[in-house]
Amino acid sequence: MKVIKFWNLVWLKERPLALLLVAFVVMGLLFDALTRLGVDSDGNQSFQQVIAPQMPKVLVLSLAQQKRLQDKLDAFNHSNEAATDNNQLVATETKVKALSLAEQDEQQGELASLFIGDRYYELAGVFHQEQTFAVFVQTDTNSNESELMTLPLLGNIEKYTLSQVNASHVVFQNEDRQIILRLFKLS
Repeated sequence: MKVIKFWNLVWLKERPLALLLVAFVVMGLLFDALTRLGVDSDGNQSFQQVIAPQMPKVLVLSLAQQKRLQDKLDAFNHSNEAATDNNQLVATETKVKALSLAEQDEQQGELASLFIGDRYYELAGVFHQEQTFAVFVQTDTNSNESELMTLPLLGNIEKYTLSQVNASHVVFQNEDRQIILRLFKLS
């Protein structure tokens, strides 16, 4: 009886299929080990990818952060910049005039803000998570006070239904009228 030693691989030369099978197994083991260690295509090992936990895709704001964001939005939405003699910018507060009920009932097409009663709404953000929703800055035209509000897709603000939430705009429906509020102004 002939004894085959592990380091003597002469028997593989006589069996090409066995040699091919051993080569595939070794390559598979190497591929598995490299992908588990996080080695990228350049050969650089990325331990941060392996060890560091994944960051959440949605950041949740604390109440203090929400308040600071609200204050910044208020300052941005309710100020005009006026240049002084020495080119310094000074913020001056403006008050938006409310629309009459007849003017409100004629609102349609693409608008900067939607007037409903003694409030107007400006689009501040759109989100597509477990639920699709939009964030609006709701401003009282009498007191000029603003607050953030969220509205889910197919939600209502009085007689207006949020029918579409897209990456750059939202669409409200009221009977046969369609109102589009854009996230950014198009130039």
